[in-house]
Amino acid sequence: MNILWIEDFGGNLEAGETTLNLLFGQLLSFKAWDEDEYRLLSRPDDLRRYCDQQSHHRIDLCLNYFDYVDLKEKTDLIKTFYLVFIDIRLDNNVDLNRTVPGHFATADSFHKNAGFYIFNDLLHQGFPRNKLCFLTGETGTLDNFQTRLNELHIPEATGFEKTDGKYPEIRTWMDEQHSDYYRLRRGIIEACQYLRKQTDKFRIQPYLNMEQQPDDHIDLDDYLGSLERLLPVYEPTDTEKAILYRIVLRTLSHEWEGLKPVDRKRADDPSIWAFSWIMKTTRNWITHNSKSIFNRLTAQDVAYFFICNMRALFNLDDVTHTHERLLLELFIKDETIDLSVNNAIPLLEHYVKYFNEKDIPSTYFHSRLNDLQKDSEMLKRHQEDRFFMTALYQFFWFLTADFKVKPEKAQINKNKPNQVYVQSYYTLKPYDYTQSPFLLDFTRHIFTTSFSVTD
Repeated sequence: MNILWIEDFGGNLEAGETTLNLLFGQLLSFKAWDEDEYRLLSRPDDLRRYCDQQSHHRIDLCLNYFDYVDLKEKTDLIKTFYLVFIDIRLDNNVDLNRTVPGHFATADSFHKNAGFYIFNDLLHQGFPRNKLCFLTGETGTLDNFQTRLNELHIPEATGFEKTDGKYPEIRTWMDEQHSDYYRLRRGIIEACQYLRKQTDKFRIQPYLNMEQQPDDHIDLDDYLGSLERLLPVYEPTDTEKAILYRIVLRTLSHEWEGLKPVDRKRADDPSIWAFSWIMKTTRNWITHNSKSIFNRLTAQDVAYFFICNMRALFNLDDVTHTHERLLLELFIKDETIDLSVNNAIPLLEHYVKYFNEKDIPSTYFHSRLNDLQKDSEMLKRHQEDRFFMTALYQFFWFLTADFKVKPEKAQINKNKPNQVYVQSYYTLKPYDYTQSPFLLDFTRHIFTTSFSVTD
């Protein structure tokens, strides 16, 4: 969670570990906070530095109106921050000689109510009202403001007094602002901002035909910029999300129209073959059967495809990056499942299920599923469940496994003329995901969704 905190520590509010724990202790630990190393009053950026060292959560501190203006000039507040806490009175140790907005009588009167000005400024920028929260140490200040809003027929603002009895309410309010939508939005924005700086790790050559040129295919800056802006700051309704998530997935997978999955035999890492096949298949399916298969997309699904896509297109380090951790928070992590080479992943059971769905000649998992989704009867049968969506999760497990076919001799059927039996043995040897820190983390998160008992 990214939080903007505007606080001047007036009224004897402690500027250190005690206050940090009262407000943000449920987000990250402040046990490593050293009052000699981190000084909020003289170096407010120390809080951001501490968060970067200790957590993927981010808290930026502004001590006054001028700090806020400086931050606004160098940061896209709408894209960067999820919640804003605003102290109403911001006149502690502020420079009264600096220029303030001209329609105020004095600098002193402005800074005593600067929080209200910042609140209004954020609303005009388009920041969601329900993600703004006043914090005040002066009894009655907020009540007077709420009364004035009521008189003007303006919806009330969220606010709390900074007293010991109110801090639990503040933390509860903060927890209530979490949603899968905002987790997904932040993860995608963080990813696009990070990947825009990783152009040297961008790989497209393995997916091109001989006559294709890399520079002619993807405008990376435009591609990431489009993805970064697709999810609006205001959370849509469930109906709107269903449409929006399909748009995100269409945009994400569109570039695979002219690409082909990497050859398994030429791939150093089988996961790259799996990721590229997942995205190529997704592009084909969403183009031809968008509403039949992708009519119940969740934030979790979009996160899965986003990670697969970027792992295919970028040669990222074998660790879970910050944006991936944010996206994987949407999943239930299974710490108990054995993901070594001798694991008990139920690939055989699911292969049999897909094999018996319909009499088609395809043998390999991804080919068989592709043929199944071309069948109108199959699409109609599974339109209201997650049959094909679950299959796209299972693509990863099957494509990273070692799959071998061993045909046996044919035998004549003595009971029926002109008929023979041909028996084959299929061997599926699961991949050892423990040899990769990223893959171990990734698979622990997607396992439950991949092999849900309801699918």
